[in-house]
Amino acid sequence: MFQRTESFSAFSKSYPVITTIILFQVLLYALTKIPLLPHIWLFEWFGGVNLYIMQGEWWRLVTSIFLHYSLSHLVFNSLTLLLFGPYLEQFIGSIRFSFCLHCGRNLRKSGYLMDRGAFL
Repeated sequence: MFQRTESFSAFSKSYPVITTIILFQVLLYALTKIPLLPHIWLFEWFGGVNLYIMQGEWWRLVTSIFLHYSLSHLVFNSLTLLLFGPYLEQFIGSIRFSFCLHCGRNLRKSGYLMDRGAFL
């Protein structure tokens, strides 16, 4: 389960959701580290700021999943996906896996908001 022996192309064909998420996260991280681009803009408009989510900016629930400010955050999230994701994606299917992954992350965020009294 924890050893990957296939090539990148075989992995990406077998696990398209994991490959897409990791590549998209790495691309966004690289964009935030290019000094010429206004990377703060990405975090201001797409980061998971709970106050703005409470004010109706619901896209932040989705976009904040892919933004990583530090390299260690990106590496550990990607490593977790690489270790545990292939089994789950194969077991429940790509569409269900992407739905469950998205719902799980949003449940974490909504739990935080409810804990802060945002929905009362």
